[in-house]
Amino acid sequence: MTHMGKNKAETDISALTRQTLDSVRIPASTRSKEEAWNLLVQKIERQKAPEPVKSLSLGWKTAAIAASLLLIISLAYFKYSTVSYSTSRGQHLSVWLPDGSEVALNACSRIQYPRYWFINSRKVMLNGEAFFKVTKGSTFTVISSLHHRVEVVGTQFNVTARDSIFKVTCYEGKVKVISHSGKSAILSKGNTTSIVGDSIIHHQNEVLPASATPAWTTGEFYFETAPLQIVMDELMRQYRVNIITNGFNPATRYYTGYFTNKDLKQALDWVTIPMNLKYTFLNDTTVNIYPAP
Repeated sequence: MTHMGKNKAETDISALTRQTLDSVRIPASTRSKEEAWNLLVQKIERQKAPEPVKSLSLGWKTAAIAASLLLIISLAYFKYSTVSYSTSRGQHLSVWLPDGSEVALNACSRIQYPRYWFINSRKVMLNGEAFFKVTKGSTFTVISSLHHRVEVVGTQFNVTARDSIFKVTCYEGKVKVISHSGKSAILSKGNTTSIVGDSIIHHQNEVLPASATPAWTTGEFYFETAPLQIVMDELMRQYRVNIITNGFNPATRYYTGYFTNKDLKQALDWVTIPMNLKYTFLNDTTVNIYPAP
């Protein structure tokens, strides 16, 4: 190739290259520097991974749920937590309520009241027999398993709440006895009443002992025309024995008298001899009572 031909070819290639570059050249941006910078910042923000933010949010939610559950459990504990005292056979016990009131429990008895909310609820559940000395000016309600109740204000009274028996005796001040259906009666010092079914029965002829407390608190147990079964139940509670009967029905025979919790054989004599009954010990804890020949 001649020198002139070579120069011509190079000129044609250069022209073709410029043409190609011009066809693919990116037009100049019309955005300002500030707009371009903002777009760049937005693009970087969109490219940031969101996982850490989600993880932090989930952690806070879990902590909040856990804290709420802990609060609910704590409130339930404070509201429903109770204190209870109970006695077994042959045991008597004196306890004090949060307001300073004293409660004496007979054998086989139990009381229960709120641990933290007594001042607000003022409720004592009773199953058995108890003598209450209520602090003057204090008020609360004694409730039995049958939902009969006694409302009191600074007084002294005895409650028997065993099985279907609900009996209240007022020793000082006044008490209000209310049946599960809402029937009520006011008792003053020396009055005794029972709730049988839904009926309130006043004991007109029952005389209180000379002492200012029930006789059972000093180990004496008095009965007036009481079913013999009730008397035997009390014997079993005070002496930790089992009594079986043969040849008669203790629920249909009635006893008037008393016994103490100091001597089992003496107590059995005082109950059986007036009823024309005999007894034998089958072992250390079982007594058989039967009609005398």
